[in-house]
Amino acid sequence: MLSHTDIINIALAKINIDPIVSISPPVDGTEDTRTPTEQQIARIYDLQRKEVLTECPWTFAIKKVAFSGLTSIKASDGRVYYERPADFVDNMHPKPESVLGCVDTYYGYFYYFDFTYNYDGYWYYIFDNMNSAFYSPIFVHILTIRLAGELAVLLTKNIQLKQLYDAEYDKQKNIAVGKNNAGNPFKILNREDFSTLHGGVRTY
Repeated sequence: MLSHTDIINIALAKINIDPIVSISPPVDGTEDTRTPTEQQIARIYDLQRKEVLTECPWTFAIKKVAFSGLTSIKASDGRVYYERPADFVDNMHPKPESVLGCVDTYYGYFYYFDFTYNYDGYWYYIFDNMNSAFYSPIFVHILTIRLAGELAVLLTKNIQLKQLYDAEYDKQKNIAVGKNNAGNPFKILNREDFSTLHGGVRTY
């Protein structure tokens, strides 16, 4: 099982930077013993990880929740808005184009949906899965490429190296979402697959 630190160190090895020990912040007011490099990486890691989570329907990062179990509010326009789950990263279904409005309140972030888009009573969304034990090999591969490009600029100021890894990231991302260089579609996640999401059937 790869930890988040292991993932970062794979990316660092790609750009010939020494491995780190940890990016975990200090707890309970203790002294921050992280190196400047570790602190720099900590500021960008989660942002890059979440970005890759949204690039493909990774089965380990998809949840479904019944709208009937969510907190809802009725706005002055008469519409019912549903509270976004706390671990929400991005929307999957109802389709993104069915999000007709959102409100940011003191109590949370709420969405209004057009339920004519094949509504089945559930909200399928990408969630912030922090447990790296569930990450698939292809996700780790793509994430380390993404990180290598970002860290190349952050730590070495090497723009050309970043461009190299950015190009490789785009290539691998396109493969992951269902297309190879010849444009032949692979099987990608569709609505019929949602029933298997929590069974670990799919691995990408």
